[in-house]
Amino acid sequence: CFHSTLDISERKIAEQLTLLSIHRLSNAKAREFISGTTESNGAQTAISSQISDWVSTEILSQTGTPKMMLMLRLWIGIAYQCFLMRNYGSTFEIVYGITRHPVSRLEFLFNAMSQSTISNLQQMKEFISPVQNFRKYRQSLKDAVAKGVAVIPYFGVMTRDIFALENANPQLTIGYQHVAFVEKGKNTSVKNVTTC
Repeated sequence: CFHSTLDISERKIAEQLTLLSIHRLSNAKAREFISGTTESNGAQTAISSQISDWVSTEILSQTGTPKMMLMLRLWIGIAYQCFLMRNYGSTFEIVYGITRHPVSRLEFLFNAMSQSTISNLQQMKEFISPVQNFRKYRQSLKDAVAKGVAVIPYFGVMTRDIFALENANPQLTIGYQHVAFVEKGKNTSVKNVTTC
């Protein structure tokens, strides 16, 4: 019987988050994403926020600095396990929870971490960085697709891409009853690349 998140191994939690992410991805309907249906996008965003909230809350709700340090180390380890499993969705969500201001401002917790733990966190922060339009994340997706390796994408970036396509490309319609095949084709290709 488990009494705390601290009683469960990093690997086990990462595996469970990966199974949850696979379930979320399998339930996401491509047509809803392509058409911009807010129900599916909103549900995915809400789940991502809940996971980030869970991470922050788990760290901050510990009584005493030693337990907070253990919980922070555990979540960094879980995020790194997800990263190694190519569960990029959970990696983003956990690192976002760790880097939220209420946690990140507690510098003494981070200063007490081992160099390897901080190095792993820094590697993941660089990976999820929005610099150059998520360049490192996108390159990793591209490499995985080229190698035929399965990845779990981050819904936030995928949704952002679809939104950008919808707004940057005018509907190629004649009247209101024709489908914009060119634009929908572009959206479909984004969906295929991000879910491979």
